[in-house]
Amino acid sequence: MIDTIQWLIPRVTFLTMSILFIGYSALIDAEHINNRQHFKDHKSRWCLRFTYFLTILLVSFDFAFGFAFLFAATFDQVLNYMRGKPFWYLGTEAKWDLFWKRNMILYKSFKITALIISLYLFYGQYIHKFI
Repeated sequence: MIDTIQWLIPRVTFLTMSILFIGYSALIDAEHINNRQHFKDHKSRWCLRFTYFLTILLVSFDFAFGFAFLFAATFDQVLNYMRGKPFWYLGTEAKWDLFWKRNMILYKSFKITALIISLYLFYGQYIHKFI
């Protein structure tokens, strides 16, 4: 029982921290977009996210890539929620959004796959104990 708790606490902590980071990142972006302050340069946002990733990487490869896949899986949907947009809404200007708009099945498949991979990276070893 103690082994399970010691194993579970860091995973829950890093998952919670990642969810909060994604939520705050989406909130900041939503505030700018809602104020019509569109992004012409994404460097500062990507540097912040990459710094968070590197910080987690110092602790755990699985947690860092779990965060990366969780971010890929959920950021757009959290941003859409904070902007009052539909769940699968994609923008009209970003090349990334325009690519996915032409490939919605691929987009949804990517999001679901990224979510499954992230959960596996956070909790996969635990699942293996019971199989």
